[in-house]
Amino acid sequence: MHFRTKRKQRIAAGTRKYRDRNTGKHPFCSRIETVPILMLLNRLLALLICWISLTDVLSAKECSNPRTKEMNLALQSTQSLLSPDEHWKFLSVGAHSSESEASLYIQNTDNSKRWLVGGIERNGTAFWSEDSKRLFLRDEYAADDTKIRVFDVTGPTPKEIKGLNGKIEKTLFAHIPPNKTTQWLSYPKVCFAANDSSTIIVVADAPLVPKTGSGSGIPFNLTLTVNLVTLQVDSESIPLRNQQELHTDETRSWPRIRKLRVRQRRDEGQRAWGFWRGRRRWSGRGL
Repeated sequence: MHFRTKRKQRIAAGTRKYRDRNTGKHPFCSRIETVPILMLLNRLLALLICWISLTDVLSAKECSNPRTKEMNLALQSTQSLLSPDEHWKFLSVGAHSSESEASLYIQNTDNSKRWLVGGIERNGTAFWSEDSKRLFLRDEYAADDTKIRVFDVTGPTPKEIKGLNGKIEKTLFAHIPPNKTTQWLSYPKVCFAANDSSTIIVVADAPLVPKTGSGSGIPFNLTLTVNLVTLQVDSESIPLRNQQELHTDETRSWPRIRKLRVRQRRDEGQRAWGFWRGRRRWSGRGL
């Protein structure tokens, strides 16, 4: 009885050594409780700011934001598109025959005055910016080519931003190897940047084919961000294949490369199965 009492006293004295003298709690627990709440709040605030800035950057490089109502242009159809503030109207007057082109106008709804801004030979797409300062026109004038035009209506008369399409094409062709050319050029995704009508984002679809000889088109896409004030173009390449494969032999088409890759994966799988099968046989002999 005396031995058990002494043992309990020693255990109690040992546990007291690891407890805080002021609080009576374990030092680790007291250390957790002394972490300032303000420090945690500051960290959460910093993470929130970083997340907001990251989403802004990502949204600026993508056409994820819903744009205003758009109008699909046709050669022989007459239609109009009103700006969000209802001060401007875009008009397309259909052609009388397939040999002529449809006329395009921008009209001031306050005084009904309108200006001829060109025409279309096939079809296209037009839409206004959210602040009604600019009009975007995607002119698909050929089956294998597209032109980008933007009109500024911040002044008394509409003005086209000159040199825009040339800047976009120059940046695009700078990413293409010298032994390749485009099979076609289209822009499946186009938009104004979020809350910024002075910046447009276009995604170019331009499959690459050899300049000489024959071969299937290699998929190639490029995201272009254009500042309409300075005409500075920033590009981000998103090819489906890396740049080294673009410089391979021209006779190696993409379907053939894909078949070779499937065959290579199949051979690797067969070699791996043979290895494990051999191990199972060897282990069975050992038994």
